[in-house]
Amino acid sequence: TSKAKEKAIGYIKFWPQVMIIILSYVSIVWGINRFIYEREPAIIINGFWALYHLLMMSSIFYFNEEAK
Repeated sequence: TSKAKEKAIGYIKFWPQVMIIILSYVSIVWGINRFIYEREPAIIINGFWALYHLLMMSSIFYFNEEAK
């Protein structure tokens, strides 16, 4: 397989990843809101995992670049 940098793929083809990014962001905001009112430590742990998924999935914006 070729190891050369290819053309960037359009973000419309990454719609599943973009949806996971959006859902992760919404779940982080929802978790912060629930933690403020309920004070359950498990909510913070779930929010951390949502943040982790958000950061991992947002790497598509870093690695999907045009070759220079």
